[in-house]
Amino acid sequence: MFIVEAARAGLFTSQPLSPRVQAVIATRLTQLGEPAFVAAAFAGYLAVLDGDVEAGLTAVEAGLRRAAEAPVAPGQHAMMQRLQLAALLAAGDREGAGAAAERLLSVGGPARLWAPLARRVRAELAGR
Repeated sequence: MFIVEAARAGLFTSQPLSPRVQAVIATRLTQLGEPAFVAAAFAGYLAVLDGDVEAGLTAVEAGLRRAAEAPVAPGQHAMMQRLQLAALLAAGDREGAGAAAERLLSVGGPARLWAPLARRVRAELAGR
């Protein structure tokens, strides 16, 4: 549910989000009962958009690891993989984004939702 709201709010763009939009996103995460590690990972993505790349990517990676170890909801690990891809693209990490796209394509299951995006990213990074 949150991922749809995030997309509508423009979360997966490379444009910095206003503090007000960030606050709305944090509030919605809490209202929707998202686990703290998910909120922290999304905050990390926002940090990347705001220029704090190292700290932001670290937070996203931590959320991805936590979701892989013990997902709280179906598709949560896939959602975190998608968030990682967005963060790496926003950070300008072409190699990391390419690897993240490949991982999205390889896991199947709920991650198939983002397979077209992962293929497009892979093609763009390969210069096709």
